[in-house]
Amino acid sequence: MDSRFVVIADDLTGANDTGIQFVKLGFTAATLLDPSALREEAEYDVVVVDTESRNVNPDEARKLVKKAVFELLPLWGEAIFYKKVDSTLRGNIASELSALQELLNPSCIVFAPAYPKNGRTTRDGIHYLHGVPVDQTELAKDPRKPVTTSDLSELLASGGFFSRHLSLKAVREGSIPAVFAAAGGELCLSFDVEEDDDFTAIVNGVASAVDVERVLWVGSAGLAEALAARSSMGQCGCSGPALVVVGSASATSRSQLQKAASEGLVAVIVVDTAQALLRREKELERACAQAAERLEDGKSVALASSLEERQWETSREAAASLAISMEEASERIAAFLADLAFSVLSKSRASGLFLTGGDIAVRVFGRLGAKGAALLREIEPGIPLTTLLGGAYHGMPVITKAGAFGDENTLCRSVKLLVGQR
Repeated sequence: MDSRFVVIADDLTGANDTGIQFVKLGFTAATLLDPSALREEAEYDVVVVDTESRNVNPDEARKLVKKAVFELLPLWGEAIFYKKVDSTLRGNIASELSALQELLNPSCIVFAPAYPKNGRTTRDGIHYLHGVPVDQTELAKDPRKPVTTSDLSELLASGGFFSRHLSLKAVREGSIPAVFAAAGGELCLSFDVEEDDDFTAIVNGVASAVDVERVLWVGSAGLAEALAARSSMGQCGCSGPALVVVGSASATSRSQLQKAASEGLVAVIVVDTAQALLRREKELERACAQAAERLEDGKSVALASSLEERQWETSREAAASLAISMEEASERIAAFLADLAFSVLSKSRASGLFLTGGDIAVRVFGRLGAKGAALLREIEPGIPLTTLLGGAYHGMPVITKAGAFGDENTLCRSVKLLVGQR
């Protein structure tokens, strides 16, 4: 079996909930009630095994997990192993992790059970349900498996694990690789998580430090989604620099571009819009040569029609000399940017596209011969990750954004996603 992921879940609904996170991103997945059926279901990218061990006693849970993992051991080190746990900490989490540690001997255990989309968050090592510690909610009175602690370190200690907890500050400041470097050995780490982006930071931070196939990833569907997203970018052939096209006159888009440039994420090639109107072919050749050269050097490139308001004044003067309206001039500039993007891609390779401005996006799609886009997921409110459908660049990842959408760091995060930055 050549599976990318093996998921071990303790109940059927959780198994399916986790598996569907991969399906949303283009993987094939199946949930198995009997791990021995793995031999017959070799074609799936993701196999989710339900051990039905949540509500049994801890010793029985250990036995059920060991039985399942015995069938899965040939995949260890080749596939990514994910232990699905309940996002409110119900079940036999500590005993099941102890069984997995014994059989797999992972180089690291990553424990992040939060699921912010459903109100499950972790701060300062305490796990919350809608802002209330989980052991102070009705879950503490569950007749079958009451939650007895909301402290992640305490939960792990009950399974014999000496763990280290990383705060939101450490996660968001990118301190994870340094933690691994200082440890120099096996680690059991738990993490604060309050937003989906925190999962991305955790996955990228761990992946930059150790082999992901030697990590035991432990969490709910939230962490699974981040792992799936990271791998799905690889499925799209995502490697190398990205090409950004900013045609929006929005101040938001300009500030996003300036921030990405200041952080060294993109080299900005500013189109002389007046020259694009007056001497189109010459400006196209100039801008294309500069952009292609930077892409060939491995640098992401942003093609921009405007960084300063004064550029639009020269465009107005050019439009007046051509006796065309500014509306017509804007349409010609948008078409120029689409042609420029096509020319650049024809001369150099890019891992993906970021297009801001609706008119720009549709023109670039058309110029590349795409008939549409396959929608993968929403990376930020109103900002989707897609892949091109049809044309010479079929399957290329594309992020589209309305001009005024996003915050100052939206472009930075998008470029990092497109280039597969860890």
